[in-house]
Amino acid sequence: MDEDRFGAMCASLLALSARAASEAQRGDLRQIILDGTLGPMLLTRAGGLGALAVATSPQANLGKVMLDTRRTAHDLSQLVAAPRIQPATEGSAHVLHD
Repeated sequence: MDEDRFGAMCASLLALSARAASEAQRGDLRQIILDGTLGPMLLTRAGGLGALAVATSPQANLGKVMLDTRRTAHDLSQLVAAPRIQPATEGSAHVLHD
């Protein structure tokens, strides 16, 4: 799998689906479920810029997978949004970045 191409396709699906949800007056898009013959794949927004893609087996408990995916996407968005500490170079202090 080409990760860059897959990421671009997922981003496109999320953008188009968000517009469709808006047109249909469904509120903010939370998640997309793609139901394939080998099992579902969920695409979930993770903050303003991120997304989480999860593929599972057809036998998986989809409700639990949906909840776990939403929680994980939320946690990822918090990690990405958290301030980062830039490593100090010799003779300098640590710098906090937003």
